[in-house]
Amino acid sequence: MISTLISLFVLAVNIFVLTYLSKLEQIGCKCAEGYKKTYIKVYAITSILNGIIVPILAILLLQMTMGDLASDPSIPSFGARILSFALFTWIVLFFVATIIYFTFAFQYIARLKNDDCGCSDGMMRDTWETLLKIRTGLTVATLLVGVFAVSQVGLLTSGMMGKENKKKKMDKKKSKKK
Repeated sequence: MISTLISLFVLAVNIFVLTYLSKLEQIGCKCAEGYKKTYIKVYAITSILNGIIVPILAILLLQMTMGDLASDPSIPSFGARILSFALFTWIVLFFVATIIYFTFAFQYIARLKNDDCGCSDGMMRDTWETLLKIRTGLTVATLLVGVFAVSQVGLLTSGMMGKENKKKKMDKKKSKKK
């Protein structure tokens, strides 16, 4: 539920950013040009597509994995492994792109303010800056929750593995006694 709300928020922010940057292009705002603006636009479009494609791939991977578990839980299919690796790689690369986006967006807004870029001034720029701060906070919070969750899964898994290993050792001792 919360992840859906965050995803919708990110989608809305990206649409807002694209609208704002398109407005600057329409009015011919020369002081707002630059490679950071281009990166921000490409990132916003990619982020929108990411919000659509990654959940679909995650559901597909889940279905593939569940099918594998039904037939043989110890061996995921080659397709599931490839999709899992591709999805993981994309998420890592997109996270790096997101860090670059945050850096460029804050620098871009600061440059517009410092250069007194009058055609970019207004409520939209201020709103974008506020939304950017909120989104940065949400990203950091999500990252921290993710790291915590992964660490807990690791602890749970190691605890379960410990029980399995103890059981195997006990079974070996019993078989040696016989």
